[in-house]
Amino acid sequence: MEATDRMKADRKGIRAADTAEADTKRRRSTRQFARQVIIWAVTCAFLAVVNRLTSPHYWWVLWVIGGWGLQLLLAFAFYLFDHEDEETPQHQ
Repeated sequence: MEATDRMKADRKGIRAADTAEADTKRRRSTRQFARQVIIWAVTCAFLAVVNRLTSPHYWWVLWVIGGWGLQLLLAFAFYLFDHEDEETPQHQ
């Protein structure tokens, strides 16, 4: 009886450690994604100014915004689907 209680406590400890690790990973991923979005916005704003000053008749910066924006959209999709897997219990 005591061994079963100890095994249950061990499993709870493992689950708590897994949850803490998953929370840390999620926070890190959130910060990395937010950093990517900020870098994208600042860079695209700078390039838009350069585009306006050098060749206002052709907005080539839209290609940069669209291409890089697509990459951010895919990164966001992977971010969302990656964290759904962590919510399922790994140890039973």
